[in-house]
Amino acid sequence: MRHFFWGRGVHRSLISLQYHWFIST
Repeated sequence: MRHFFWGRGVHRSLISLQYHWFIST
């Protein structure tokens, strides 16, 4: 279960990062 949560967290971070990059550019 913890691994699942970790995976979701990473996926969320990745999306946030891409979103920030999109705004920055």
